[in-house]
Amino acid sequence: MNKAHLIPNSYYQFSKKISGSLLFPSHDDYLHFLFLYCRQVQPIARTFAYCLLPDSFFVLLQIRDEASLQRHTERVGAGIEEVAEDCQGYLERQISNFVARYHSSLNITFSENERGWHCEYLPNEAEVSHRVELLHLYPLYHEAVQGNGRWPYMSLHSLQSRRHTFLDRDTVHAWFGGFEEFLKESSFTLAECF
Repeated sequence: MNKAHLIPNSYYQFSKKISGSLLFPSHDDYLHFLFLYCRQVQPIARTFAYCLLPDSFFVLLQIRDEASLQRHTERVGAGIEEVAEDCQGYLERQISNFVARYHSSLNITFSENERGWHCEYLPNEAEVSHRVELLHLYPLYHEAVQGNGRWPYMSLHSLQSRRHTFLDRDTVHAWFGGFEEFLKESSFTLAECF
């Protein structure tokens, strides 16, 4: 994984794009990715937004604080000493395990350049909230998606609703001034997108 070093309480954008093949050939592949993500990454990170396209994905997240990571490892009975002694190594192994597990579930042979995922450090909440808006415009620029109506595999739908979600929706809404303000702002995104 081409990555920044993972540090508790820090913000990141994870992404991957491949050419000449599909990361998500079917609806079930999108669901499988989200299932694995919720199972393996969600315990160590707060997720703010995502966009899954046929050949790429983008996720905005914040690594949880050390106390939360300790509680998680105590609950599952693994890695307690590891978090205390080498938190960064523990986090990188957790993400690497997720990457490996997802790759092994695909029927794709990746070139050496395509095996890695990009991990970009984001310096503050302002940058993350800006990227939330940009992320939801990505389907507009994907040729296979244009003209297909509302793209279902992005977090905008969950952020606009009050139904249960794994996203940290309250934090995202707060960045925009509350739920109603987020709805107003995202309506401009939808108008541009669809």
